[in-house]
Amino acid sequence: DTAVACKELGMDRVIWGSDYPHPEGCWPKTAEKMELSLGGLPEADLEQIFWKSAAAVYDLDLPALNKIAERIGPKKQWLTAAQAAE
Repeated sequence: DTAVACKELGMDRVIWGSDYPHPEGCWPKTAEKMELSLGGLPEADLEQIFWKSAAAVYDLDLPALNKIAERIGPKKQWLTAAQAAE
């Protein structure tokens, strides 16, 4: 179970990536794979996995990146919709 593994490792040590467009990654089924592996996690955990961990490790410019993320995703709704369905 992904959620259990992430909790054991520590959410601040997990970063999500798709390795797009390489075939060994999850593309072109990125949304489905994200929902399968991360659906059901609390929003705070999703935020940690999607951006907070990477921002801390790489000292990222969050205001600049937020503008890009709004345009290209990934969308939190993909996973919060999965939570609501459970």
